[in-house]
Amino acid sequence: MDEVYRRCLEREEVPKVLRALHSAMEGGHFGIQTTAKKILAAGYWWPIVFRDVATYVKAYDPCQRTGRPTASTQWPLTLILPLFPFEKWGIDFVGPIAPASRRHKRYILVATNYFTRMVEAEATRRDDATTVAAFLFERIVCQYGMPLELVSDRGTHFVNDLIQEMAVQYGIKHRRTTPYNPKANGLTEKSNGILCKVLKKVTQIFVYDWDLKLPGVLFAFQIAQKTSTGCTPYYLCHGMEAFMPIEMEVQTLQVQEEDRLGARESMLDWEVNLLRLHEEREREGT
Repeated sequence: MDEVYRRCLEREEVPKVLRALHSAMEGGHFGIQTTAKKILAAGYWWPIVFRDVATYVKAYDPCQRTGRPTASTQWPLTLILPLFPFEKWGIDFVGPIAPASRRHKRYILVATNYFTRMVEAEATRRDDATTVAAFLFERIVCQYGMPLELVSDRGTHFVNDLIQEMAVQYGIKHRRTTPYNPKANGLTEKSNGILCKVLKKVTQIFVYDWDLKLPGVLFAFQIAQKTSTGCTPYYLCHGMEAFMPIEMEVQTLQVQEEDRLGARESMLDWEVNLLRLHEEREREGT
């Protein structure tokens, strides 16, 4: 039992939830299993969840045109997890992307946390050292604290005097992969592939605005359960699942409970969530 209280939906509510958790911003256009798990994790249920999800995903046109199976290039997941969240990040560039966006963005800089699987990404105009340094400080250090280890390839945007100086100043161990062992940063490569695949699905019409769609794609990625951890990155980071827009329209039991509880009860619930999060992190680290 996963201890999630779920609300059984009326039949007329099902299409709204399917659209939101597959095709809308928080959906991410993921496959059948991931979409079904996202629905259940949000607190929804009805007797034929998996059947309806399968029918909806198979009939959704953009996914059929871009989601055809391809030969797998990923390596087996034999990663050694860090002991603590946010201590180890992998970083990589995607691009140059054609066409460039209307705002002249050509690259995506992606950082993946090895423990929580949390992903940070930013559309950029250039793939240079200055861009990397600003991203590391603003998106990693200022939001998650100082990383102990950074993994990257040997591209000149990562291996240079500026990044080396930053690593020395902050005490970051910068580990560089080699062309002979690219799987050393395989987790980040996998994140890159998923982000690009989802981004392609949501930008088929507005191809020059892909950079504006990136934050929504990133959110969908954070609230999707990962097979390797059994949790969403958002949960392992924050100790609770994210509230989604659809929950305001088709209310879950959690939303109804939040409306009912007072400040003290909500604080006690939050303390319980933090204890549960600590247990989950301990389990992932073993």
